[in-house]
Amino acid sequence: GLTLSIMGLDTVSLEIIASSGAEPEKTYAARLLPIRKKGNHLLCTLILGNVMVNTLIAQITERIVSGWVGVAVSTAIITVGGEIVPQATMSAHALKVGSSSAPIVRFFLAAFYPLCKPIAMFLDAVIGVDPGQIYERNELRKLMSLHAREHSALSGIDEADVGFMMGAMDLHDLTV
Repeated sequence: GLTLSIMGLDTVSLEIIASSGAEPEKTYAARLLPIRKKGNHLLCTLILGNVMVNTLIAQITERIVSGWVGVAVSTAIITVGGEIVPQATMSAHALKVGSSSAPIVRFFLAAFYPLCKPIAMFLDAVIGVDPGQIYERNELRKLMSLHAREHSALSGIDEADVGFMMGAMDLHDLTV
């Protein structure tokens, strides 16, 4: 669940919320941003923790119920209790849950550092560092239009605002 909630938040959005969002989201984003900026190191840590917990559940279940029944029980516990419910809960409240779990995540970032940091450095070198969500000019135009058309009441952006912003974006193309 933490992997989905924290990794689903991109750094650009968190920076925007942390600097200009409304409370309490502003505080949540500011608390989560330094952790989220760790990118592949964070991803490796969260996945390692997830695998360790799932393995532990399987081992405990095997001691109580063995054979195929143990496999079925541990699979059910991991699937429902360790994947479906946490992911559904945390994806709906990603910013709040991620922020609340920040101290725990920091602890595991430090605890798993010797194993996860080298893997993260390899991933950074091979795959690169995630720059966050960056919009091209036309994508940004569409985003502004969507906010005005479908989310005006929540975003505070109306069609007139979009007209001004698009006009400003087109100034470099105008000949005077």
